[in-house]
Amino acid sequence: MPESPLSSSAASVSPSGDHLVERRTLRDYLIILRERLWIALPLALIVALAYGYTKARAVPMYQSRATMQIEKPEKIVTSQEVVDISVSSDIELNTYLQILGSAKLRTKVIQSLTPEEVKILQQPHLAALEPGQPPPSINDVVGTISVQAIKNSFLLSLTAMNRSAEGAALIANRYVDQFMQDLLTNVGGKNEYAVQSLRTRAEQLRKEVETADLRLQSYMKEHRLVSLDSSVNIVTDRLKSVNAALSASRLERLQLEELNNQILSFKKDGRNLLEIAAIANHGTVPAVSGQLSELTRQQSVLAQRYFERHPKMIELEKSLTAAREQLTRAIDLAIADLYASLEQARANEKSLEQEYAAHEREQIRLRDLSVDFKSYENQAAVAKANYTQILDRLSQATTSSNLERISVR
Repeated sequence: MPESPLSSSAASVSPSGDHLVERRTLRDYLIILRERLWIALPLALIVALAYGYTKARAVPMYQSRATMQIEKPEKIVTSQEVVDISVSSDIELNTYLQILGSAKLRTKVIQSLTPEEVKILQQPHLAALEPGQPPPSINDVVGTISVQAIKNSFLLSLTAMNRSAEGAALIANRYVDQFMQDLLTNVGGKNEYAVQSLRTRAEQLRKEVETADLRLQSYMKEHRLVSLDSSVNIVTDRLKSVNAALSASRLERLQLEELNNQILSFKKDGRNLLEIAAIANHGTVPAVSGQLSELTRQQSVLAQRYFERHPKMIELEKSLTAAREQLTRAIDLAIADLYASLEQARANEKSLEQEYAAHEREQIRLRDLSVDFKSYENQAAVAKANYTQILDRLSQATTSSNLERISVR
């Protein structure tokens, strides 16, 4: 039987009779492929059809990715914020990851979807429904998400999987929106709570200030006080003034009493009251005394020429008698005036003593009132100081709340 070409080309024998290793050329492989082509081609076609059928029946899935950057917020105001919203550690970053993957945030995403958006998510599922079967629930069509932190950065990557490309993009964006809204609600809510608490406290302190002021004003009105210090100063000044007047009145009274005692002594001893300067210089006494002296001098001159029964002497005696009576009345009037001045001085002194005693009692009363007055005044001052501090803190908190921003973009 003759040898085939393949056998003759594929093997060779050495001159010594030993068999050598079989060698194949490209032509040999082409011959082999041609001989087995009708077996390999149907098998490849079957595998391709099976793979294509499997892929055709697979549910198409789309994914959309959103990236968020967590950053520290800039300090806009110098006042201390009520809530610190900055991210400064991996722990806080991991907390954000947990929030993004939480069922709570998923529920918020579902609740935020509008009817039109729900239809977009349900659309890929409608073709697989049997007639009369209701559309799948919104919870089933939202799809799944995966969240991860990009290494060595403050970046978060959120990937949404859905049966439609539009749905995947919608879910990814909505997760980001709700996450940022949650941060805004959380941070802003705390600031708003703090602001509201400060406002409530400020209102309470305002009422306390009003109550303290009313209590102080009522106390001042009840005890007729302008202010304690002013009232004390007024009373002190009056005391000084009355004391000076009282000293002058007492000195005047002593002088008048001494003069009155001198007059009584002169009367008792029968001495001439004109020797007392206060009487000699009082009212008409000097004129009448001068007139009497002149008449006495004339009498002495005429007595050398005429006798007592002479008409001129008789007329001059009548004039002397009238002058003496007039001088007596003038002296009596001077004594009466001095006595009236003495009584007036005594009355003035007594009145000033009473006034001084009244001012002393007022000073003692004010000193006693100072304890309660200072207490009410201090309460009002403390209430106003607390109210001012709360108003300042409220202003800072309100400013911080108005200028705060979320550290996610």
